[in-house]
Amino acid sequence: MVLLKAVSADHSTTPAIGDTSKSYIIKVHQVTMDFLSLGSLPHSPYHAFTLFLACDADAFKYLLISQWPGPQVDVSLPTLQVTSEVVNVTWTISTTVLVGICAILTVYRIVKIIVNKRFPFDSYLCYTWLFFLCFAVVELISFQVGIWVLAIICFSALREYFSLIDIRLQDRVAILGAYVSIPFMIYFIQVSWYGMFIISIPVYVFLAIPLLVTLGGNETQGTVFSIGAIEFGLFAFVFCLGHLGYLASFSTWMAALIVINVLVCDTVSHFVGPRTKTLFGNYLARFLSPLPITVAISIILSNWTEIPILHSVILACMIPVLVILGHRAGDFVGADLRIEEDLLISGRGQILNNLKALLLVAPVTFHYIYYFLK
Repeated sequence: MVLLKAVSADHSTTPAIGDTSKSYIIKVHQVTMDFLSLGSLPHSPYHAFTLFLACDADAFKYLLISQWPGPQVDVSLPTLQVTSEVVNVTWTISTTVLVGICAILTVYRIVKIIVNKRFPFDSYLCYTWLFFLCFAVVELISFQVGIWVLAIICFSALREYFSLIDIRLQDRVAILGAYVSIPFMIYFIQVSWYGMFIISIPVYVFLAIPLLVTLGGNETQGTVFSIGAIEFGLFAFVFCLGHLGYLASFSTWMAALIVINVLVCDTVSHFVGPRTKTLFGNYLARFLSPLPITVAISIILSNWTEIPILHSVILACMIPVLVILGHRAGDFVGADLRIEEDLLISGRGQILNNLKALLLVAPVTFHYIYYFLK
C-alpha cells in the first residue's frame, strides 16, 4: 500500500508527481479518502474509477492507493499541490488480525512438535493453519505467491486420496496428469481468468484424463472405474478447494471468513452432534447451534470482507447447511475408502476428513458472492 499526501494550496502546479500543471496519471485499483469537508467518496472493491477532487483552501486530504497494476485513471487537481512525500504502509488493522491468527496457529504447531503430544483438534488445526498461512502470505507478500500454499494443500489432499483408492498401476500417467492439472488451474486463478478457471478442471482436464488412462497400458478391465475415481478426486480436492483461492483474489478476508465459519461449525458439531440420537435432530442441532456465532462473526467482519450486512447474514445461514451436507457426502466417501475416524493419520484419511466440510462450502459461497456481489 502507498500513502500519498495531498496538500491544498493556491498553486496550479503538481511538482514531483504531476505530469502537467493540471493533472497527473495514477494507476489505481481502490481509493479510500479520509475527508474533512468534502463529500462522500464512491467506493468499489472490484473496479477502478475516476476520482475528481475539489478542495478548499485550508483542508488537506489523504489518499490511500493500492499498488495494483490496473487501468490508468486521470485525476484532475487544478487547485492542489501534491507533495513528493510517499510513505509505505505495510500494516493495517485487518492485516494485523490476519497475521496474528496465523502467528498463534504457528506457535501452536511449534509447541506441538516440541512437546510431541496430541491435543484436541490437533490435525484439524494443522490444515486451518495452512489456510491462514496462505492468507498471511497474500497480505504480506502477494496473491501470486500465497495461492501456491493452497496448491500445496490441494496436492496433499489429492495424493492422500490416490493412496486410498484401489487404482491400477497403468493409471500412473493419468495420475501424473492429475497432479499437473493443479498448477494449470492455479495459473488461471492467478491471472483472474474466471472463464478458464471454471472450465479448466471440469472440461479440459476431464477430457484429458480418459486419454491419459489409455496411455499407461493395454489392460481394459477397470478403465471406467479409474477414469471416474481420478476425476472425482480432481473435482473434489482440487477444483472445489480452488474456489477458495479465487475468492481470496477478491478479498483475503472473504476467504478467511469462510474458513473461520467452517471452523466454528465443525467445532460446535463435534460437541453437539453426538448428543442427539435421531438423524433429523442431529442435523437440526448442528445447524442451529453454530448459527448465532456464524452470523455474529459475519456481521463483525463485514467491514473487512466488504460484504453487505444482508448478504453476510445469508452466507452465515448457508454455511452451516453446506457444512452438514459436506460432512454427509464426505462420510460416505470415507466409509467406502475404509477410513476409520478413530485411527486417522496423515496419508490414511486425515486430510480428507479435515477438508470434507469445505467441499460444498467453498464453491457455493464463491458463486453466491460472484453472481450477487461482484
